[in-house]
Amino acid sequence: MRYNLTDKMNFNDDPEIEVNGKVFTVKSDAVTVLKVMTLAKEKGEVEALVESFALLFSEKDQKAIEKLNLKMDDYITLMQVALALATGEDPDEDIQQGGENRTTI
Repeated sequence: MRYNLTDKMNFNDDPEIEVNGKVFTVKSDAVTVLKVMTLAKEKGEVEALVESFALLFSEKDQKAIEKLNLKMDDYITLMQVALALATGEDPDEDIQQGGENRTTI
């Protein structure tokens, strides 16, 4: 028996976040997301946050985000939304719940 799963998969669409008119793509492939999810268990909170940022955003987007000079609470919100989008969760629910359903960040 062969089951073709190809039509049920989404190979091309990574989610995007818009901040101040700039659009940033969040990497949502399984390998990246699994790496991010294990960081909190292996690293300290700050180190996990820094490494998650590097995993979830391209270098180009990282530089553009850094130029926004976000306050820490805004940066954490950005990361919460990025992880929620990468894992297929509703970012609005995640923010309202303070990220309590997540395993990282």
